[in-house]
Amino acid sequence: MAHTPAGTESRAGSLLREWRQRRRLSQLDLALAADTSARHLSYVETGRAKPSRAERWFYDYARRWMCRCASATRC
Repeated sequence: MAHTPAGTESRAGSLLREWRQRRRLSQLDLALAADTSARHLSYVETGRAKPSRAERWFYDYARRWMCRCASATRC
């Protein structure tokens, strides 16, 4: 398993929360779409749980999407 830098999970959680809120999704809506529980999603967003490998892929996707939106005039 690869080593992740300190704070990666909390950054991932912050990015995930921002991405979710920009899309106007509740934690429950996103949890259902991601096939996970709303509680786990909440824990990941607050840094109390580490994201799984699949979730890290999703967070990376969300981060790239947000970077594209930041350079565009409208998301």
